[in-house]
Amino acid sequence: MRRSLLALALAGALAFGCAPAQAAKCYIREYGAIAQAPTQPAQIGLEPGITDQVTSDFSGGAVQSSTFNTATSVIRLWCDTQASFLVGTNPAATAANAPIAALTTEFIGVTPNSAMKLSVHTNP
Repeated sequence: MRRSLLALALAGALAFGCAPAQAAKCYIREYGAIAQAPTQPAQIGLEPGITDQVTSDFSGGAVQSSTFNTATSVIRLWCDTQASFLVGTNPAATAANAPIAALTTEFIGVTPNSAMKLSVHTNP
């Protein structure tokens, strides 16, 4: 009886969106240039990118990326959960910073050769 009640409670929690929390991560691709359309620059990064990196789990608070490559002038940001981000030399994002919706792509220009990093924080 006790097992049946526990199984029923777990099934109910999952049905109402109370599934166990998963890690929150952002995926960052660094670019050294903006792509060139036939007659003018396009608003996208030029592939291949310089490097890719993934933040550590930020579900417990703000985290920072590694320092961007000195040639990086554009980053592509994609987070698996809704987040706020901040770019700087020692950034600490809060929920009050610029938001990015979960599962969307954002391109951000950064100053090359400036030791910039990205910080992300959950923003429910």
